[in-house]
Amino acid sequence: MSVKNKIMLANLITFLLVVTFMFLFLFFVLRIYTNNYLKPDIDDIYNKSDASISLSEIRVIIDDVHNELIQNNGKIEKSEHYSSIRKFLEKTNSTLTLFKNDKFYYISDSSKMQDVMNLISTYTSSNKEENFNAMYLNKDALIISSFVELNDNSEITVYLVNTDPHPEYKTNNIPELFSSYENSKSQRTLVLVALIGMLVVVLVSGGITLAVSRSIINPLKKLKQGTKNISEGNLDYDIEPDISDDGEIKDVIKSFNSMRLKLKTSDEQKTKYENSRKELIAGISHDLKTPITSIKGYVSGLMDGVADTREKQIKYLKTILSTAEDMDHLVDELFLFSKLDLDKIPFELEKTDIGAYLEDCSEEMKFAFENDKLAVSFSNRLEEPKSVMLDKNKFGRVLINVARNSVKYKTEEIGSLHIDVSMCDKNTVRIEMKDNGMGVESDALDKIFDSFYRTDKSRSNPGSGSGLGLSISKQIVLSHGGKIYGESIVGQGLAVIIELPVLEETNEKNTDSRRR
Repeated sequence: MSVKNKIMLANLITFLLVVTFMFLFLFFVLRIYTNNYLKPDIDDIYNKSDASISLSEIRVIIDDVHNELIQNNGKIEKSEHYSSIRKFLEKTNSTLTLFKNDKFYYISDSSKMQDVMNLISTYTSSNKEENFNAMYLNKDALIISSFVELNDNSEITVYLVNTDPHPEYKTNNIPELFSSYENSKSQRTLVLVALIGMLVVVLVSGGITLAVSRSIINPLKKLKQGTKNISEGNLDYDIEPDISDDGEIKDVIKSFNSMRLKLKTSDEQKTKYENSRKELIAGISHDLKTPITSIKGYVSGLMDGVADTREKQIKYLKTILSTAEDMDHLVDELFLFSKLDLDKIPFELEKTDIGAYLEDCSEEMKFAFENDKLAVSFSNRLEEPKSVMLDKNKFGRVLINVARNSVKYKTEEIGSLHIDVSMCDKNTVRIEMKDNGMGVESDALDKIFDSFYRTDKSRSNPGSGSGLGLSISKQIVLSHGGKIYGESIVGQGLAVIIELPVLEETNEKNTDSRRR
């Protein structure tokens, strides 16, 4: 889940908790003040010491009277609660009067019969749909009426009349809705509900906030540790996302790991480039110093009269010229390599039948390397013509450089170089140039395409070349969108393999866009 969704969900849950608590609190308040929740206990009413009376208590007493009348078939005197009912009536100065089928048949205090009957006669309510009807008469009396149907289908009308209020309540004998006991109980209940609600809201919202905070803070701690490791140069420190990490957190961790890998690759490339630069400088210094030393020696010999004959002088001068030409060739190759490396040489790519092109090149190379005693052969194993995008002149240099390398490292008087073209897969053509020279050890195969690399590590043989030929070939092949690598067995020769993407016929119209 994303951080945004987590925060929104946490806020939503907290809001719903508060709203739910408010509704529950309101629900309890309404239930209390409609006498549906805090219903007084019958034993508490009968056993309380004070003479106060409330409508809710009277309702409970009337319900109890109803139950006793039904159980005893209208004979209240046989009720097991009869004595408790009489004590309540005496304590609250109230009178219970019963009419069966509108005929009087019971009164709890006969001394008040006349007064009670007068009050009842003035009481006009006969709403039998309501089981509890209350009426105040001039604030001097309270009449409660209710109706109950017995098992024999007879109907009893119950009147509870309060005519002589307790002395403590003479100033106002009208009962309250709740007694002091009920009020204190409702207050305790509301306080308890409020405390429990607030506690639940605090615990749940706190737990959610803590969980959301941890889901954000823990990954941030990991990222902090990761940045610390990177700042200290440890680019191998990888952050593993937790299973619970999702959304933005997981994306940030992935981006961090991606950044670390890019920095590591960049650092490795930087180190590689730095080493290549050092090797380049060392190679240039060595390959230039050797011919310069040679030229200086021959010039000194001419100046000191060592070459005292015309033949010797001509020989010295030819050697100086040859050495200077080698230096000029080295500088040209170095200049070409630098421009290729900086991608500053334009390539004129054109659609080329690779099989026909290689066949033409091999024929030319047969004559070009005849004096170097290198036999060049060619075989085309393509089932049908295949086209590639090629800069013919620059790719021809690749073939020449590989051939020159075969000449340098041949082990027999007459060396051989076989060029073979075939399909690597349906989208790639494979060109193999295999000689019969000394070969290259397996640990050196990846290095032969590096600038100034020679299998002659001591570089004691200047005639073996500058070490830039295969490096230039690699740059040209890469610029064609291909790749070049070597395969070799020591003593059996070296195979230089080039793979180039085949031009799809459906893309012929787009070939011009690939020109540079």
